[in-house]
Amino acid sequence: MVNNNLSEDEISDLTEFLKWIGNVDTNGFPPKPTMNMVASANSGGASTETEAVVNRANRPQVFNQLCVACHSLKGQGGSVGPALDGVGSRFDSKYLEKWIRDPLSVKADSKMPKLPLSEADVAELVAYLSQLKGDQ
Repeated sequence: MVNNNLSEDEISDLTEFLKWIGNVDTNGFPPKPTMNMVASANSGGASTETEAVVNRANRPQVFNQLCVACHSLKGQGGSVGPALDGVGSRFDSKYLEKWIRDPLSVKADSKMPKLPLSEADVAELVAYLSQLKGDQ
């Protein structure tokens, strides 16, 4: 650890500042993102499950909440990462698992961050992505 040679008064002041800043009311900023929004055929008003453009019923929840923010599937979703159509035909489950757990260990310059996924999330994503073959 770096020694900044702070005096006792400086340490005390810094400690008090950190306590104070930790309790500042930011009025809800930054806002927490809504992770479960789905594209809707109805551009106005509330969306119902039957109006959804994206059929998300057979997708893992973590896929709907995280993956589609950056990746597209069947033309729906983000465009930061590659489309996931047919990913199960291109990669085996071992590769997909390694990629999902730590993308930077597979490709050092990957834009995909290491996500805080549970073991169950990883297993569910690997199983789901492995079945995406061809036009699925």
